[in-house]
Amino acid sequence: MQSPLSLSEISPHLAAIQSSCISMPGHTQQDEPVLLESFCLEVSVLPTKTKPKKISMMGSDGRKHTYLFKGLEDLHLDERIMQFMAIVNNMFAKAHKHQ
Repeated sequence: MQSPLSLSEISPHLAAIQSSCISMPGHTQQDEPVLLESFCLEVSVLPTKTKPKKISMMGSDGRKHTYLFKGLEDLHLDERIMQFMAIVNNMFAKAHKHQ
């Protein structure tokens, strides 16, 4: 794996964010929204053909939320795979309850 990149070199503006009022992506269904507190200062580049970037953010819930940023790719297949995995997870959860 490549050595991590420094977020402050890539985007000083993102690296400087502290206690924002920006909602954390993917966490809009909750009663109280999770807000973006800060970005982790290291960005990982995955060693694949398109070199997606793995970026972590700290949320107002105290947890680290990691996201994968992909460029120049058709994301429809990724979306379908995620939908399939969600269905499989629900099926396993229901099967486990009935045992």
